[in-house]
Order: sequence, then C-alpha cells, then structure tokens
Amino acid sequence: MSGADDRFELAPIAPELFVPDVDAAVDFYVETLGYTLLRKEGEPATFAIGHINGATIMFMSDRWYAGPRSELDGRGSGLDIRVMVPDVDEYLDRVQRAGLQVMHPIGDREYGLRDFIVRDPNGFRLRFASPLR
Repeated sequence: MSGADDRFELAPIAPELFVPDVDAAVDFYVETLGYTLLRKEGEPATFAIGHINGATIMFMSDRWYAGPRSELDGRGSGLDIRVMVPDVDEYLDRVQRAGLQVMHPIGDREYGLRDFIVRDPNGFRLRFASPLR
C-alpha cells in the first residue's frame, strides 16, 4: 500500500505492537475500532500502520521481536495506549456493540478525562478518552 501521509507515517512517537498475526490486528483496528489503514507490507502482512484522530499505531509481526520470547507472554502489561476520541460515550457504544469486554468502566476522572479501558485481541490495553466538558 503506498501514498501514506508522512505526517502520520513519521509520527514523532507511536506505539509499535508486536502481534502474531498482523492481518488480524489490522482487521480488528480498522473494522472494529474505526482506524484508517495507512500502510501494509507483505502477504501475509508483516508490518502495518494505522491512524485515528491524529494518532498513529504500528503493527509488526512478533517474529521480528528482538527481546526474549518470554516477554511476549506479558503483552501489554503495565501499559495503556490512550486514544483520544471526540465522544467517548459514543465510542463505548461502538466497542460494546462489537462485543469487547470493558475492563475499566467509563467514568469522569480527576485527571480531567472521561475514559474507559478495553483489551484488544492480543491483550493490549486501550484507554479511550475525551476531555471533560
């Protein structure tokens, strides 16, 4: 896939998630969460870049993971990937319709956001949030 927008392709910081199946991860993020696919390499895919609301996320086949294989067992532990969305309540409806389990219920937080947390199919924690109004 070519023609990616360099603003997102070369984002100053973007999580790179090592996953066993890049195509399945892309399908989940695009179809379920509404991300736009910017780039996908290989068949089956070994690398991909997605985008939503100004945020970039990358997926890499876990066969390229340079650390110990045992580290992949704790995928996503100790880390939330926060994604700002225009209307977090509307986004909660979306993920619930998709059948995702909410791990941390929606609520207004003392740090100025209304947010909730779900896990993606690979175990990564996603925190969707909107500013309190």
